[in-house]
Parts: sequence; structure tokens; C-alpha cells
Amino acid sequence: MSYRFPWHRLSDEHLLDLRICDLALKIKGSFLEPHIKRLYSELNNRGIRFKPHVWLSEEWFSPDGVPGIAIPFYLAHPRLMKLERKQMLEVEGGTDTECMRILRHEAGHALDTAFRLHFKRQWRELFGSFAQRYPDFYKPKPKSRKYVLHLPAWYAQAHPAEDFAETFAVWLTPRITVANERNMISTGPRFTTAICVVSSQTIHVTGHARARQVFFAACVERSAKSSPRGLEFTNTPSTMC
Repeated sequence: MSYRFPWHRLSDEHLLDLRICDLALKIKGSFLEPHIKRLYSELNNRGIRFKPHVWLSEEWFSPDGVPGIAIPFYLAHPRLMKLERKQMLEVEGGTDTECMRILRHEAGHALDTAFRLHFKRQWRELFGSFAQRYPDFYKPKPKSRKYVLHLPAWYAQAHPAEDFAETFAVWLTPRITVANERNMISTGPRFTTAICVVSSQTIHVTGHARARQVFFAACVERSAKSSPRGLEFTNTPSTMC
């Protein structure tokens, strides 16, 4: 099919018959481009040289062993976002705020993969075992102060890997004002609570606050001085057939 074919003018029924690769979608010039640039800028501001590569796929995820981020293809064109909303009643990542939240989260997974952080003893002590089986479902504790609140459904409680990614996302988010140490509220011998303000919205950053700050600082230092080892950064196809 010609790349100049005006597929965006098709009816929903005809559009659903097309393959993703027939759409010739690109991140450049789309809704996604400024958000990815913003993510890279935020990483730079935190002193992190590593930049996860991105590609279009069927859904949001960061594959095991791949230091990158897969982004839903429908976010690359407003016509597809409209169709997604009609079919699924929502567009995951379809707003500026939600898109950045998910990108920061997935960047945490990508950074973890790139530098194999989950193999470190301190990572396991703070977040648990990465090898822990992902549950088919989980029952969160909404009142728990041991986890950050970032993505919906208390996602940090789903698995140690998600706990790390969520904590990283909150840490990466700009304009976070953390209460200084003397104003932190103790929640137990091993945990502290800090109130953070993100874009005028109050969220709780909880669980090993001091230890995690030290851990992330070490990650930044390593990222600034080295490149990921044992991984090849290849161009992953952005379209599928």
C-alpha cells in the first residue's frame, strides 16, 4: 500500500482491516515526539546519559533484556487515538500528563535493564526479588505507606520491578519538592514518608526514602561515567506486519 494512501479517511470498519505496517506511522512529528524529547531532557537534568530508544508497538512495555520502550502505535496519529477511544473507551497515554507518567515509568524499567540494577544486593534489599513471579492479579493496600503513588491502581505494589520503576518515575519527575529530613514523618524503624508536590498535585513518596535516594544517586553516577555493558542498541522496527 502506498504511504500516501489517505487511510485516515477510511471508515472504522475499513481501518480495522489494515495492518499496522500499512499505516506508515512515525514518531517524528506526532503527538509522541515532544514527550519523548521531554523525557530525555528530564534524564539529562538528573545527570543520566542513558537514553532508552523507543519504537511503536501494540501496547506500552519495556521488554526483558531490551533497554527501550515500546509505545502504542495509536498514539502516533489522532485518527487512531479516536478509534482507540471508541473501541476501548479510553486512550492509555493519550494526554500530556498520562503520557509522561508512563514514559517515566517505562524509562525506569529500561534503565534497570541497561545497567542490570536488579542484580545488585541493595536493589533486592530495597525492592525485593526481581525473579519473583508476576501475579495474575494482586490485592493492593491503599493505605500502605511503603510504596509510591504514581500510576493508577497502586501499581508499585504489583511486583518488585514495578516498585522500582514507579519509584524511579517519581524521582525523575521535575518540580518535586521533598520535605527536608527534619520534617519527614517516620512510619517505622525502616521507613520514612516525604510529601511531594508534582505540578500542584500532592503525592506520597514512601518507603526507604533515604536509602533509595542514595541508590538512585549511585545509578546516576554510574550512568554518567559508563555505558551499558553486554547490550546492543539496535534499531527496533517501529511498524509491524
